[in-house]
Amino acid sequence: QEISKMSENETNVFVRFFSDLEQYSITNERIAVPAKLTRLGLSTVINHLLGFEEDEHIPFDFLLDNKFLRSSLNRYMKKNHLGDDTVLDIEYVLAVGQPRTSEGFKHDDWVSALDRNQFTNKSNYYITGCYDSVIQFWKDDAQTDSEPSFGLEGHRGPITSIVTSVIKGEDILVSGSQDHTLRCWNVDYEKESAECLYVFEGHTATVEDCDIYVKSKLVASASWDKSINIWELNDGDSASQQSKKKKRQKLDTQTREPLTTFKEHTQCVTAVEFYPEETTLVSGSWDQSIIFWDIQSGIVVNRMLGNKAVHALSVNKKNGIIASGHSDKSLRIWDRRSNAEEVSVSMRSHKNWIKTVQWHPTKEHVVITGSYDNSIKLWDTRSSTPMYTLENSHSDKILSVTWASEDIILSGGADNQLKTHIIS
Repeated sequence: QEISKMSENETNVFVRFFSDLEQYSITNERIAVPAKLTRLGLSTVINHLLGFEEDEHIPFDFLLDNKFLRSSLNRYMKKNHLGDDTVLDIEYVLAVGQPRTSEGFKHDDWVSALDRNQFTNKSNYYITGCYDSVIQFWKDDAQTDSEPSFGLEGHRGPITSIVTSVIKGEDILVSGSQDHTLRCWNVDYEKESAECLYVFEGHTATVEDCDIYVKSKLVASASWDKSINIWELNDGDSASQQSKKKKRQKLDTQTREPLTTFKEHTQCVTAVEFYPEETTLVSGSWDQSIIFWDIQSGIVVNRMLGNKAVHALSVNKKNGIIASGHSDKSLRIWDRRSNAEEVSVSMRSHKNWIKTVQWHPTKEHVVITGSYDNSIKLWDTRSSTPMYTLENSHSDKILSVTWASEDIILSGGADNQLKTHIIS
């Protein structure tokens, strides 16, 4: 079957389309299309087969051998030494739309931390941490020229990391700071207030990152002092019970020491994250390594070695694959399931080091990066080049990115701005 009229001298190639998109299913018969077609031409073919008029066209993207097609079919066949009688099996998926950047929420200082769990936070607030040592809460439907709804003060240095979770029905926030401490807060979103339950003291330098392991009620922190500390979140009481007990006994905020300390990295530890539903912690360091720890024993269960300092990492909640950002401007992908101790894939497009990385919460191949080159890049790991680059959304370096929803990216920068980027 031929899909369109072609000149006698035009080279054709046989293809067979398939997709998981049931609402856009088409014939799986072999058809002939021009070999010169690229993604845009193939998208037109799919829309033609679906019977859509031109003003109804839906943009599609295409994968061969689980890699996005980024050339013509003819060039792909030549590169892979495929003969003219080859039938190409091509998967089509919905193309990701260009993110649209809104006006920013103006802060008084650098926006250095965003909630890594913003996607699962159902409070309708965007949470930011700043270099002025204040944690701020912004209504997600507020005008960009509005003031924050409320803020938390207590740290004596810039905020470096924020993570939220719900434990025993209570909204818990843990923050890390350059003042060498972490703070655990019980947040009441209805009253727009919070109480600091604990101050975690034990690091001797900046706390670079932190995460919460809800199942065991543990917190992990990474520090410039080359160590990782594990902290107990509570003694069995709920956050509200602890708050009432503290008020009844007129106690000051409780100071806590680490439950245990992991020391294996030889330079600054920049990132930590728990694996979901596992007793495994992963950490990244300027010593160019990524280490997997058993949190119950403190034993190193795996170590992956790169060749540049690790500035950030993110664990894919779908498959456990790690994305990391580095000082050589590269995004690296590490598959813990393989036996290899080296990077699986390395991708480079940024012009300065990558400061922040976050996997998409539901799409296992999609990841965002923020860099000191002032840009944010949206990647699909099935392509070696980014899907989109947001070059002018911030006027200074990007310090933090996260997902607010499946189609909203948040970014904080050294231009004192929180920006939202909506994917159409």
